Amino acid sequence: MTFDAVFTGVLRRRLPLLGAGEDLPSDRTLADLGLDSLNAVELLFELEDALGVALPDDALRAENFQSADSLWRTVEAARSGSAADGAADNEADREDAA
Repeated sequence: MTFDAVFTGVLRRRLPLLGAGEDLPSDRTLADLGLDSLNAVELLFELEDALGVALPDDALRAENFQSADSLWRTVEAARSGSAADGAADNEADREDAA
């Protein structure tokens, strides 16, 4: 799977066991790459800031951190939800203005 460059950069900073020149594996567990629970929380905040997405509180579940692939799917789902929420907000604003 191909990941967004910003996502990859943020994630790599939280994976101390991933070599500098090593590709980010989509199927290896993030725990195997050095991600612990404290870094997982910080990672979510960094991803929100860097990608401009609001991740739901329930995104901090173990299954979302199984691999880079599972975390990417979580981010993409939040992006889709954010885009839909934004469209709904814009529609409500237009209705209020009318």
